[in-house]
Amino acid sequence: MQTRQTPAEGMLIAPSKLKPGQQKDRTMGQLRRGQRSRNHKQLRLCMPMQSHKAFGFNSEESHRIRAPGFGKQALTVIEGQTPGLMDASTTNRLHRPQCLPRQGTIAGHQIVPQARVHRRTARLCCQHGRTFRRALNKSGVIVIGGGIAGLTAAALLSREGLEVTLLEAHHQVGGCAGTFRRGPWTFDVGATQVAGLEPGGSHERLLRHFGLPLPEAEILDPGCVVDLCDGTEPIPLWHDPERWAAERQRQFPGSDRFWQLCDAIHSSNWAFAGKDPIVTPRSLWDLRQLIGALQLPTLASGLLAGLSMLDLLRLCGCADDSRLRRFLDLQLKLYSQEPADRTAALYGATVLNMAQAPLGLWHLQGSMQVLSDQLVEAIEGAGGTILRRHRATGLRPSSQGWDVDVQPQNGRPKTLQADDVVSSLPPQCLPDLIADHLLPAHYRRRLNALPEPSGALVLYGAVRREALPDHCPGHLQRGADHPGSLFVSISREGDGRAPAGQATLIASLFTPTADWCSLEEQTYQRHKHERFEAIHTALSDWLKLQPQDWLHMEMATPRGFAGWTGRPRGMVGGLGQHPSRFGPFGLAGRTPLPRLWLCGDSIHPGEGTAGVSLSALNACRQLLANRGTDLQLSG
Repeated sequence: MQTRQTPAEGMLIAPSKLKPGQQKDRTMGQLRRGQRSRNHKQLRLCMPMQSHKAFGFNSEESHRIRAPGFGKQALTVIEGQTPGLMDASTTNRLHRPQCLPRQGTIAGHQIVPQARVHRRTARLCCQHGRTFRRALNKSGVIVIGGGIAGLTAAALLSREGLEVTLLEAHHQVGGCAGTFRRGPWTFDVGATQVAGLEPGGSHERLLRHFGLPLPEAEILDPGCVVDLCDGTEPIPLWHDPERWAAERQRQFPGSDRFWQLCDAIHSSNWAFAGKDPIVTPRSLWDLRQLIGALQLPTLASGLLAGLSMLDLLRLCGCADDSRLRRFLDLQLKLYSQEPADRTAALYGATVLNMAQAPLGLWHLQGSMQVLSDQLVEAIEGAGGTILRRHRATGLRPSSQGWDVDVQPQNGRPKTLQADDVVSSLPPQCLPDLIADHLLPAHYRRRLNALPEPSGALVLYGAVRREALPDHCPGHLQRGADHPGSLFVSISREGDGRAPAGQATLIASLFTPTADWCSLEEQTYQRHKHERFEAIHTALSDWLKLQPQDWLHMEMATPRGFAGWTGRPRGMVGGLGQHPSRFGPFGLAGRTPLPRLWLCGDSIHPGEGTAGVSLSALNACRQLLANRGTDLQLSG
């Protein structure tokens, strides 16, 4: 039998009709995911013989792999990566003398007839070990939630050869790091800046692992300008560490000991995080990963695990500096959901150094959606599936792993099966997805006792760029009492968010979700209008904007965020990084339910695109270790 092979795919397709004595295979050519081949009824599995044992064949396993749109007797080859096995009725028409001897057993395990391998096919495909690991790993994974955490988890697991299906309730992925359009303007939904693009940063490591380039981005210098609204000069967070050290000495004289302690804690945490520890261990494997990452500086800083940032101020004799305290409250609230007296010292010391080299805060060209699009490319390029407009409505343990009830936006409810489920939803969603009798009582009590995360009021606006103050920074924070602390993001000229000569302006402040989601409609609309006017007036006064300078304005409340993101009550960010919930004291990615894993902004290390990416990496490492595979990022 003669065969041909393309350099890209290396997969073989048999002709749809094989007459007696006719022995001819055709190359896959440019078959792409989701496309039907005229020859799709007779696809042949190509597998390296030396890999059979590793795939764990046994007589009880089904070796048939089906894909949507191909029917019961059809198979698919996705991007030359996911081969499938044909129906027995089709397989039996293959020319038997060409099959390998002892075709009924491989590595001592019985193999069903569909798995017979042609000699030349096996030779041609010996280099594609990962291909067959994916094809023969019938244990699929369902990832729930298409934010950055869920996308990262799906990309990592797809690359490791698992059959991955990501469920996203919205029509687009990205979640709180997504975008929407209004006329000529593109608005970032929630997150407006990115960390982790520097060498060794979480996004840089992951994108290098996926073989994707870094997105086009500009370092923010300063990362933010903070106005305490006390009549003093605003505080720029410079990217250069020496410049920032001089700035904070000028702004907060006598605080050197505090900042030096924060720098030391940050350096220790950075070295520790680079070893990918499981900080919230719930198994012996988790504990080994944690212990293996420990170093002497880490052990020393660990002595501060139960302290808050206010405790650090007291240790350094700076607790009476009201201006410094005000600055810390504003900055920490952005990243930890808590003020200085309620933010874990180990977390707060790190986020205070995020804007300085060798780290940094970045402004993406185009929009925040660019990051999500890259992860989608990684998922689909590795053969994963993304189902948009598909909402997970229930989870039930089964003999094979998990049954996941799914409600498509336009379609009948259905149930999907998987061996593992990775949920990137807020953990508060689990009691609604899992029946009371299936969720361990102690775990349910802990989930129900979680504090209510913050919601946000966000004004999305567009203004004439010439009306903005000269040298206006891209990110500002204003600590006024009324309407509250505002964080403002302004687009750059030519960054793809607004036409030439215009700028998008996004202003947000925290608000309790309960204040909005329980209101009657009339009361809600009145309350929304009042808060909109207060924020609009504050911005206009602060930036010296006239009514004619505004080109567009609208406001989102927690109720709107609940509809857009599907997060309960429209919560933003994760759990507050209180010492009692940080690190080893927080929720773990490994749940008490076997093969159910968590990631996202409520799981260590916390919120932000960089943080949730690391939580996804940790969850995937735990999942794969449970299957006997060690995940290590390439490079």
